Amino acid sequence: MTYNKEGRRYGHMTTNLSECVNKVLKDCRNIPITTLVQSTYSRCRKYFVNHGRQAQKQLNAGQIYCSKVVKELQKNQEQACSHIVRIYDIHSTRFEVEETFNPITQRGGQKLAVNLNDHYC
Repeated sequence: MTYNKEGRRYGHMTTNLSECVNKVLKDCRNIPITTLVQSTYSRCRKYFVNHGRQAQKQLNAGQIYCSKVVKELQKNQEQACSHIVRIYDIHSTRFEVEETFNPITQRGGQKLAVNLNDHYC
């Protein structure tokens, strides 16, 4: 198995993925493997059914996205308000982002080079 320097593997943080598996298998210690597989399947099915129903209710109520997605979009929007894209090359996915200066915190004004293809900032 290969990991990069941040501990990511296939786009997941290894600690978060292992914590997720541990949560699913929390009550499944020292049982036969067939029971373990059945329990894991049942728990995963319940999780996806419950979360799917919640998301569907929110979408049926007129929301464009489920509440978890809306919360993440709002958080990203708040963070993005303090940055301005100055130069953008769509073909090479390179651009320059300038952080706006905040007179209250006396921080900002930095220029950052971002390359999406190389995952570099």
